Amino acid sequence: MNVSDGFPYPILIFGGDDIGDGEFSWSIDGGRVKLGHESIEFNVRYELTQAYFKELVSTRRAVFSLEIHCPTTFFRRSMASFDDECHVKISSGDVRGEVIVSGYIIANDNLGDYAPTSLSDFFLGSTFSIEKGDIIAIGGTTSFIAEKEFDPFKAPVS
Repeated sequence: MNVSDGFPYPILIFGGDDIGDGEFSWSIDGGRVKLGHESIEFNVRYELTQAYFKELVSTRRAVFSLEIHCPTTFFRRSMASFDDECHVKISSGDVRGEVIVSGYIIANDNLGDYAPTSLSDFFLGSTFSIEKGDIIAIGGTTSFIAEKEFDPFKAPVS
């Protein structure tokens, strides 16, 4: 998913200046992607240090979301989790070549009172109405190559 940072409300994003304290990121645990003949598997770890967003996730008003996309095969899957870790398993036949994985936090409920702490001066004092499904944090993107001919010496994650 190609997402710009031009939102009409503040979002938590690495290097962004909408929200001053805390961060959101995610990673493929250990950078290890298991490329099998039947399936591709990896573990995801979410890191969230911003208190307002932690409260939204813990009360299930927001959810961690992972978008998996393969431009070659047009495969796309979204996965949601309230946990800091999750396991991903996709069929090897669904993807070929580059697989792009992006992490987000999305609203799991309508948030008529969305007002994160430590807002920039531009947003200070404002409250926003966020709809269920809206992106409220961007954790970045990574990719790996789903090789059909397996080379044990080639790194699968970029």
